[in-house]
Amino acid sequence: MLLNLRKGTHRDELDPFFETITGDPLAGAPVSEAVFCRARKKLKPKAPVRLNDALLDSANEQIALRRR
Repeated sequence: MLLNLRKGTHRDELDPFFETITGDPLAGAPVSEAVFCRARKKLKPKAPVRLNDALLDSANEQIALRRR
């Protein structure tokens, strides 16, 4: 959601994201698009790198578990 090349609005990304997190299709995003944009601007440059590292570590763990 932070780095993908999307064609829709922030709302098009936020609603499904929070639906996935909460499991409630009617929950919607508890934050506004403006709040999301302001928070994204405050991220340190290292944040996406660390998020990617965590994603890769998790994927590698899942692959290792499947190979056992």
